[in-house]
Amino acid sequence: MKSRSDFLTRALLVLSIGACGLLSITTSVSAANIQTHGSACHNYNASEALDFGYDNGGVTNRASDHRIVICPVARSPLAPGATSGTFWVDGNNRNGVSTTCTLFSNDYTGALMDTVAFTSSKVNYDQPLSLPAAQLPYYGYVSVICSLPGFSNAMVRGIISVQ
Repeated sequence: MKSRSDFLTRALLVLSIGACGLLSITTSVSAANIQTHGSACHNYNASEALDFGYDNGGVTNRASDHRIVICPVARSPLAPGATSGTFWVDGNNRNGVSTTCTLFSNDYTGALMDTVAFTSSKVNYDQPLSLPAAQLPYYGYVSVICSLPGFSNAMVRGIISVQ
């Protein structure tokens, strides 16, 4: 009987040590930068669907008046301890026009968390937009809405999520 009792005691000890070892394993989770091409953007207003041009460079507005595009922004959750998330909107303007874009952060229910915007008249822009980590929830979503001038004078090339 003593040998069976010793065996059970040793087995429990080994299992306990193994369980403690498994519990102490930590995994390193790192967020990744994710790029979303401008051709993923689409018309904000359904009636304007045919006003946009899409190619390997991004999206342009072919109409004569300003049109609005909405762009999904793929992102990974922020890394533990991050204080903010940064997004870069890349594009082009020509013939002296300006492009205005707004970044929106929504939680999983669709409630608006925060926005940040910019206007650029630069020929080539690479505009950073940052939001505090508290406004970029783990199960949240981000999108960008841009007002593009007409006659293909501006292009949204893409959005980069820097996490």
